[in-house]
Amino acid sequence: MTPWDVFISHASDDKEAFVDPLARRLRQLAMRVGYDKFVLLPGDRLSEKIAEGLAKSRYGLLVISRAFMSKKWTRYELSGLVNRFVEDNTRLIPLWLGISRAEVAEFNPALADLVSIRATKDNI
Repeated sequence: MTPWDVFISHASDDKEAFVDPLARRLRQLAMRVGYDKFVLLPGDRLSEKIAEGLAKSRYGLLVISRAFMSKKWTRYELSGLVNRFVEDNTRLIPLWLGISRAEVAEFNPALADLVSIRATKDNI
């Protein structure tokens, strides 16, 4: 059994306005959520916790925004999730936050091919 139902990959820029409310809502729906604010403790190694989250989640939830596309950590997380998608059949669920399909396709054409959810803070 995996420790988390879903691992949320996101840019810290999107945390307060969108990702925090989303993660809380998923928990209200009885989902086990791999989200930094829920699982990181003082002294934890960030890279190890990310690797654990990537390896031990049933679903990868990608909150793709302009900030997401510009961060090194999110690219690392995306690589791990894509590897699980290909190797282990882990489901990727892209949420497009304030971006268009064309922007996603320019960033990563394979992501633009996945059925995605257009996200706003109003549809959490």
